[in-house]
Amino acid sequence: MALLKGYRNDVFISYAHHDNPPDPLGGDGAVTRLVAFLEGMIPQRMGTRGDYKIFFDHRDLKANHEIEHALEEARQSAIFVAITSPAYVADKSWALREMETFVELPDSKQRFFSLEVLPIDGVRTIPQVFNERKRYKFWDDGGAENKVAMQLHPKIHPIEYTTQLTAFAEQIAEVMRRIVDFEGEGPDDQPPAEEKPPIGTVLLTQANDDVEFERVKVASFLAQANVRVLPEYDYPQGGEDFKEAFAEDLEEADLVVQLLGRAAGRMPKDLPMGYQHHQHHAALEADKALIAWRHPEIDPSEVASEVQRELLESKNTVNEGLETFRGMALEALEKAVAPPPPPPPTPVLTGTGPVNTAMIYLSADKADRELAQTLFSALADRNHPVALPMFDGETADAIQQDIDRNMTESDKIVVVQGKAPTSWVRSNLVRANKARAMRRQPPELTALFKAPPPPKDSPNVMLPDLAELDSSDELDLEKFCAFVEKTTGPDT
Repeated sequence: MALLKGYRNDVFISYAHHDNPPDPLGGDGAVTRLVAFLEGMIPQRMGTRGDYKIFFDHRDLKANHEIEHALEEARQSAIFVAITSPAYVADKSWALREMETFVELPDSKQRFFSLEVLPIDGVRTIPQVFNERKRYKFWDDGGAENKVAMQLHPKIHPIEYTTQLTAFAEQIAEVMRRIVDFEGEGPDDQPPAEEKPPIGTVLLTQANDDVEFERVKVASFLAQANVRVLPEYDYPQGGEDFKEAFAEDLEEADLVVQLLGRAAGRMPKDLPMGYQHHQHHAALEADKALIAWRHPEIDPSEVASEVQRELLESKNTVNEGLETFRGMALEALEKAVAPPPPPPPTPVLTGTGPVNTAMIYLSADKADRELAQTLFSALADRNHPVALPMFDGETADAIQQDIDRNMTESDKIVVVQGKAPTSWVRSNLVRANKARAMRRQPPELTALFKAPPPPKDSPNVMLPDLAELDSSDELDLEKFCAFVEKTTGPDT
């Protein structure tokens, strides 16, 4: 009895019998071993104690009645897993007929999986379905010296074998959970738990084979962090179809994450710069947040492809360890989906005189909050537009962004030195000077106001047009307002 109601089998395993010979290192054949792994892993990830059924036919089908039975079992299965290889896509493969039977079903696309145990791109004729559905790579390219594809083996590639199959099992379990939710019933007849909405959407770009293993690890990390990861299925290969499918996902993405290897990858005639280049620049042109990764051991100067070197040396590309990069990607997503900081408070003008238009920013530390509010009120009484920093209630990033915006856009900047540490005064004078590079024209006034209590240490920062008023012995608001109302130039 299947776990998923309405189906005879939860999972149907389709494979070429040539791909399941006895293991020369001992033990079961490769496909038998894969199935045993999935039989244990999928129910565990589903969190069910109920029945669970995988259809896996050990026989080498020959008789017509055996073949028809297998085809009917495929039709009655919730999930179809094709263990693909050159033998699988051979013209007379019975497994190919199983696949063709399943994909004819109207709702098969989201329930179809392909685990590629040997590369099929070199095969003369590849069924179109394998270019339209995601193929999970489960083989090793043999490295730069050998370059002979080899199916992953638990004794030869223990980490890759377990990591790849675990990620594959999680993808199958995720689709099964969707089917359960769609039917309105959970495992063991319990209602499905309410899911939290994802924290954001990451478009994890199509990668070359040399970084596909790292891509799987990043995808798994993001999924566990409750991130929606696109694409849900492999993109169609070929320039125009690929660009159209990528553009649809790009529109939904909050962040684009790209993993880069040494190879530039395929460059079809209608996409002459290649898939990697197109995805990178399409994200930038769409003004999407983008973070790319290259392995720290890759030296871009040693990469032959000029197109790939450009990506490896991009300002959006970091060369950190993969675990560090995964954390950076999650931080970049959280920043991309964070709401924009609120605008600075609108000054309340209470005076009766003419309204002034020059915006004044009082740069003050938390220690001088009360003093800053007193100065704010004095300027507002004279109908000056004036703004204070956001002292509380916001994230550190939001506060810093607000400071930078006020330093860049205000007409007059006054750094207040009361109880604030000298180090704080130094850093804000330097920040005011740095903000000049981002302005269309310099501020009308950049000033240092020394307020009580005395004494005051010099910040030891020299700015050519820095004005200064020392009122540390006694606060004189009339003198302060007259000082700020001056247009430019040092106080004399």
